[in-house]
Amino acid sequence: MLEKLKAAMARYEQITAALANPLIANDLQKFRDLLREQKQLTVTDIINLINNNISKEKRQQEVE
Repeated sequence: MLEKLKAAMARYEQITAALANPLIANDLQKFRDLLREQKQLTVTDIINLINNNISKEKRQQEVE
């Protein structure tokens, strides 16, 4: 789970950097595609990943 979270955060940072690149800004299709992908990697998604992980850990502790 932590690896998925790290990957999502890394991708979000890559997209943010790319959106700041003037060459990307001039390519409207690429710019829109990156904005859409960035929107999908919202804080809510990251919070959901964390909550799912916490739930899994609680279930494992109850089983043990």
